[in-house]
Amino acid sequence: MGKGCVISLVILSIFIAIAGTLVVLGFTVYKPQEPKIHVDNINLDNMKFAFNVFQIKFDFNVTLTADVTVQNPNKIGFKISDTSATLNYRGVKVGEAPIPSQEIAPKETKKFNVTLTVMTAALLSHPMIFNDVTKNQLPLTVVLDIPGQVEILGIIKVNVHVQTYCDILIDILQKRLASQRCKSTTNI
Repeated sequence: MGKGCVISLVILSIFIAIAGTLVVLGFTVYKPQEPKIHVDNINLDNMKFAFNVFQIKFDFNVTLTADVTVQNPNKIGFKISDTSATLNYRGVKVGEAPIPSQEIAPKETKKFNVTLTVMTAALLSHPMIFNDVTKNQLPLTVVLDIPGQVEILGIIKVNVHVQTYCDILIDILQKRLASQRCKSTTNI
């Protein structure tokens, strides 16, 4: 065997060892974990409810703020894509708020707020609204649909999709949240 062939085999062996080490690290130490997204609290910021019998006019305005915490347990960054939070009334979208893209560093916990305002026309067009109003309740669902990506060693990209649903019930007369229940699911 020639001197050039031995040098080539040594270089190839070193390259295979480095590549193998990177693959093992990528699937063990840097294995992507599920980011945790929690809605810590939902606040009823504003609620205006008025009915004018003489003009047959119904005015209803609701503004909510959701306090959101994103925790990245990974040893690598997590990038959230541009998305939005929606506010639903009995399965119909009645509000939306943008969530801008952002990067959460390794082992970082980041907090942000999302403000949602009810689109009155969409809410009032629903056939169940007057039934709920007479019962002094307004059931709403806040949906955070957050797509993101974890990049391992700058080579392997893993898509992550987190959905959080918060069912809330507003007591209309007392202008407060009567109940709040949140649930999250993550797909990697």
